Amino acid sequence: MSLKVFHVIFITLSVVLAIGFGIWMLMAGPEHARIADVIAALLSFGVGVILIVYEMRILKKFKSLKLPGLDSKKE
Repeated sequence: MSLKVFHVIFITLSVVLAIGFGIWMLMAGPEHARIADVIAALLSFGVGVILIVYEMRILKKFKSLKLPGLDSKKE
């Protein structure tokens, strides 16, 4: 597994974790809902969105990378 693939998998898992944590904080129930829980959920969702944008940018960058030895034309 290349470092690029590991990076993409790691960022994807980070997105799932951030969104999952936000959902978990909101699902605590109204009897346990505190303003800190809502703020933590919103921050977690924000981090998830930032990570999604970052992953989209990095995937575009990885598509445009030139790999040595693969770009040369063999005649």
